[in-house]
Amino acid sequence: MEGHEIIGTAYNGHQALQEIGNLPTYPDVIIIDHRMPIKNGLDTLKEMY
Repeated sequence: MEGHEIIGTAYNGHQALQEIGNLPTYPDVIIIDHRMPIKNGLDTLKEMY
């Protein structure tokens, strides 16, 4: 997509939290699946905020 950049991907919610924690700045948009293994999307979002 023009003007956008994918800065990371994760297989599960636990990995997503680790990846986001390693970024130099917080992303403007996060697209997350609510049915991810290990930690689902809703639990992942709750832990982010």
